[in-house]
Amino acid sequence: MIERIAIFKHASMIDEVKSALNIQGKSNVPIFDSEISYTREFIDILGNRNGLFIGITENACGEAIFNNISALTVPCGSFEQTALPIRMIKRALAERKIVKALDSFNPQILIGVGGYNEQKLFQKWTKKQGALYIPIIVAKWPVPDNPVRKIIWKRGISAITDPDIPVIFARGEFLKHYLAEEYNIPPDRIKVYWPKYPQELFTRTYTSPFEENKFNILFAGRFSREKGVMLLPDILKLLIKDLPKTKLTLIGDGQLKNELRKKLREVSEEGKSWRIVGFLPQKEIISYYKNCDALIVPSLCEGFGKVVYEGLMCGAWPVASDVDNIGYLIRDGIDGSLVSQIEPNEFVKKLIERNTQGRKKNINNQYFKKMQNEYPSLTEALDEFLLHIEMGHNDK
Repeated sequence: MIERIAIFKHASMIDEVKSALNIQGKSNVPIFDSEISYTREFIDILGNRNGLFIGITENACGEAIFNNISALTVPCGSFEQTALPIRMIKRALAERKIVKALDSFNPQILIGVGGYNEQKLFQKWTKKQGALYIPIIVAKWPVPDNPVRKIIWKRGISAITDPDIPVIFARGEFLKHYLAEEYNIPPDRIKVYWPKYPQELFTRTYTSPFEENKFNILFAGRFSREKGVMLLPDILKLLIKDLPKTKLTLIGDGQLKNELRKKLREVSEEGKSWRIVGFLPQKEIISYYKNCDALIVPSLCEGFGKVVYEGLMCGAWPVASDVDNIGYLIRDGIDGSLVSQIEPNEFVKKLIERNTQGRKKNINNQYFKKMQNEYPSLTEALDEFLLHIEMGHNDK
């Protein structure tokens, strides 16, 4: 029987566990994958089993115990802001603390969510201990430019291509194809899951948070370069020449917030043709999805494309970069607009087309059906795998 499972994720796991258990703590812990957070799903999967949640952040640290669940957050310093020798020392100390926690807990299964940084560490530890390692891949792993990062990336690739790893969970069909084609991982070892939501969340009526008589464009996401957020000022500047009643609403936060605000102020004063709402809980974001005239997604790269997916289910019209999984979600000209060249002029053309063609909302039921029937949620996929293991279908 599987009695001990460890889960690793880049986050303050103490805060996330508290939030998932509805224990008083930080009230604004963001949910990244669906209405139900990864951490909540893992807690449901654990059931009465013992669980160890390990998180890694720049500075936060601590330990906590909640009945059958232990949580540990380890600091590793900022990659961008710390000198290389200090960063290497902090990384080594963080890994030592993680290994010590794993040695003490001795999980039979170790689940790693996210990127390539810790993959080799977990693969080596599980091999040495005779445990199973299960990676969960949520986005592409592009080759880094930084030479130190490139070494870590190569180690991560060698870890997930280890034939002893019984299964890899991938968020969406695109990632399955990507892992199979780029790294020659056998497709039958890659299990696809989709984020799932209760349908009533999207079919409810919500009061519009937008001004009337405006062409209301919505951006929702991290204020980061990979999300294409710095394209927005140029897009807005060009668009208001043709559509002066345009207003851009931005939901989110991130390191580029001040730089972005500065660039937007060069277009117009805050509140006139743009506004930054900041971070919002998901249930509040839905009223924006349901009532916007266009949902702009100028990403340079994507994982699953959660914002596009949620927007489609709410009847929004995404105008989105044709990258990664987004092309699997949008049928160009039917459900939204795909932009093949990620340049301000191309987004402006599609937005003007959207305004000209009208702004009728259309909740497309194919997404509900696909979400509910074709692929399992992460909880369902992992539950099935654990049952498979406990019934003795793996010699480990």
